[in-house]
Amino acid sequence: MPSWASPYFYRTAAGAEVDLVIDAGSDKRIAIEIKRSMTPTLSKGFMNGCDDIQATHRFFLCIPVMSAFGCQKMLKRFHLK
Repeated sequence: MPSWASPYFYRTAAGAEVDLVIDAGSDKRIAIEIKRSMTPTLSKGFMNGCDDIQATHRFFLCIPVMSAFGCQKMLKRFHLK
């Protein structure tokens, strides 16, 4: 991760939650929801969390799961730009 990017997790007592937030400068805040499921859905908590942190970009990362498998098989490489 570049030194100018600051990653963190966001959660409130009220249930707002963002799995990964990346602060990438004063005008760019990226919110990422990560789901490992064959039927992923976005939660209200994610949407509320995005509003709370004033996310400028929102992403939904889905990792489909059809059966149990080792961690090595699910590792994928991707770039956020």
